[in-house]
Amino acid sequence: MKLIKNRLIFSFLLLCFVSSCIKNNLSSERYVIDKKVKYKLSGELDTSFNNKGYVISPEILNKEFSEVSITGEVYEDSIYVSGCFLINESFCQIYIAKYRTDGSLDKYFSNKDGFLIQDHFKNSSAEIFSSFAITKNGDIFIPGFVYPKYKTIFQELFHKEYPRNFIAKYNVSGVLDKKFSNGGILFYKIKNNAVENSFDMAIMPDDNHLLLAGDAHVSFKEKINNSEIVVGTNEDIPLLVKFNIDGTKDHSFGTKGILFPPHVQNNGNRNLQSEDKIKSIKLQKDKKILIAGHSWPPMDHFHSDKQLCCKRFLLGRMDPNGMMDKTFGNNGYVILNNYYDKKLLFMSELPQLIQINSIAIQDDNKIIVGGYYNENHPKSALARFNENGTLDTKFGENGYVFEKNIFSEDDEEFESIVIESTGRLITAGLARNKNLEQNFFLSAYTKDGELDKTFGNNGRVFSSNEHIGSLSIRGQISIKLQENGKLLLFGINSFSNDSGHERFFITRFK
Repeated sequence: MKLIKNRLIFSFLLLCFVSSCIKNNLSSERYVIDKKVKYKLSGELDTSFNNKGYVISPEILNKEFSEVSITGEVYEDSIYVSGCFLINESFCQIYIAKYRTDGSLDKYFSNKDGFLIQDHFKNSSAEIFSSFAITKNGDIFIPGFVYPKYKTIFQELFHKEYPRNFIAKYNVSGVLDKKFSNGGILFYKIKNNAVENSFDMAIMPDDNHLLLAGDAHVSFKEKINNSEIVVGTNEDIPLLVKFNIDGTKDHSFGTKGILFPPHVQNNGNRNLQSEDKIKSIKLQKDKKILIAGHSWPPMDHFHSDKQLCCKRFLLGRMDPNGMMDKTFGNNGYVILNNYYDKKLLFMSELPQLIQINSIAIQDDNKIIVGGYYNENHPKSALARFNENGTLDTKFGENGYVFEKNIFSEDDEEFESIVIESTGRLITAGLARNKNLEQNFFLSAYTKDGELDKTFGNNGRVFSSNEHIGSLSIRGQISIKLQENGKLLLFGINSFSNDSGHERFFITRFK
């Protein structure tokens, strides 16, 4: 009798819990599967966030400023945003801001009302931010580079000096960690007479290593007619650098911590007009490293009627020690070729994805990539690959999702992808018209690439003043999921009350 009574009580409490969940989630679904809470976004603006659904950057330094770049991260119940902004015509500075989950600034962060301004480079003319990452214990790492500050025009014209790369480390309170490298900031150089850019950064699963990905602009010497001359000036080659958590290079990776992945064209040979760029990195559960971006092949204008041409997407995978994973694609790379036929004067094997901006990995280890196709007027595209790098033809149409007219604008491309706990794909993209005015859009797809019309308006959400209180988006955007299933969108905008000055914004959807 007592056992029956306990079961009745438990059933009653469970019914109350489920009823409460349904009552408090009228706009977004929240349900339990396998004892885990699953969330499904509706695409509606979450007006509980800052009482209007979005926040914009506060006025700092008692003056207006223009944004240059931005990215965001979610750590526990906090929201971080970082980027760099212009404080005059030629000088920009890096910042970090911390928000609570309700959209208010965390005024205990950095002891400066929740807003930290990086002012450690007194002798620089610019501080360029690229990305940032947060460890499991809340440590913040920001990579970037600084340009020297010249005292005279003569020095600027004739004293050639390349930017200095750096990584800065802050603790969870926004204070520079003086125990890291040289007083909290690590300066490093990869190759002399080269400009290096880092586009993405990741914390390795062991939380004890940092991985930076980008490219280097360099020149190579080749012998032509028995004379050694410089060719490939300002050629872009992919670059990965792995650091220990204390700022020293991890010598087990590549060559003393530095890796220039093999050129994807012509078995690794350097060629005039060839170019590879890494735009995004993603770490698999087995610690293997996915790299993605685009590749320009070398051109042979004299010896081939059917020649490789045009930008093509680049997707590669390597082991944790930096060796290309030969079980993935063709010797570690997945490349689909476009050709220009001189006799027929047309492009063949189109359309296809030609640049990857973002990567996501599904629970079954299949790889989703997003970017754009059609070089002249970019259009949004997704593709899915099996774990071995082959195209998964069960996704979308023969492995691809090609979006032809989302906004009916000139240019459209996916910038960021996240995967909901339900397995559904949420993508964020930008659309640009002929006047270079930009708007964002969100789209939802089933895990197999079908547009989910239960999200937003028939599967999509288009930006409006309601979402960002602004005129036009500028720069890039990115999206992150909170643990409660809500979606944060980070971007830069021109605001109507700021005389066209750009500020960052964070918008939340439920």
